[in-house]
Amino acid sequence: MYGKIFESMYSGTLYGQWEAIVTFQQLIVLSDSDGVVDMTPPAIAATTSIPLEIINKGLEDLQKADEYSRSDGQDGRRIVLVDPPRPWGWVIVNHKYYRDLASREDKKEKDRVRIAEKRSKNKDVAGCRNKSQMSPIQDANTDANTTNNNGQKTAFDLFWEAYPRKVKKKRAREIWKAKKLEVKCFDILVDITTRLCEHAPWKRGFIPHPTTYLNGELWNDEIEKEDIVDKKKNGACVPSYKDEAALTAFGKKHGILPKAGENYFKYAQRLAVEVKV
Repeated sequence: MYGKIFESMYSGTLYGQWEAIVTFQQLIVLSDSDGVVDMTPPAIAATTSIPLEIINKGLEDLQKADEYSRSDGQDGRRIVLVDPPRPWGWVIVNHKYYRDLASREDKKEKDRVRIAEKRSKNKDVAGCRNKSQMSPIQDANTDANTTNNNGQKTAFDLFWEAYPRKVKKKRAREIWKAKKLEVKCFDILVDITTRLCEHAPWKRGFIPHPTTYLNGELWNDEIEKEDIVDKKKNGACVPSYKDEAALTAFGKKHGILPKAGENYFKYAQRLAVEVKV
């Protein structure tokens, strides 16, 4: 299936909850014409190649009531179970509204192109019109990488928060904008988390500048895992977040304990940054 993603997803009340944003994007693509995703979390993870931990956290957040949501239905929840008490299979609450909105947006874009072409053929008419008399039409390529008028975070802000090395922010923002990476945001966020937990050079502290990461599109590179010899020799590799006992023992050994409300995935991510391998 195909689903249109609106920029408001990044600037709404989900901002900062990147697992929910990533998961919501997948559900929109996987849903049928009625907005139903009749799949289990493991099936969603396997289909999208996104770690199950991220999908589970995203589903949990998307099912929570949100008093500040733009939508009134279902107390602001983004998804609800199709057939409770069955614990899987969801319907996107406002799927029809956004599907219809997407159709209207497509029509507006086609109208914009048609009007622009007509004006270009009749320059005399177009030239006599004052800009203040023309209908303001939003450019489809409006910069989505700067903080919006409400001061809420954008896709670039989410990237900057997640990336562990914070240098050359201005240049990184320019690259992000030039490459139009907002459409790759969830891929990049997942890659950053994966590399912090599993990529050998990053775990040893060899993390490239964000400008290098973005310019080289390094999220497409393979993950370099620690080999068995290195693991036995230095004994300082962060265990998988799936092995909760080993992860907790590793953290205690290095004097870093889980924080209140911190899940094991984020705990492993923090250990990967704070423990120098």
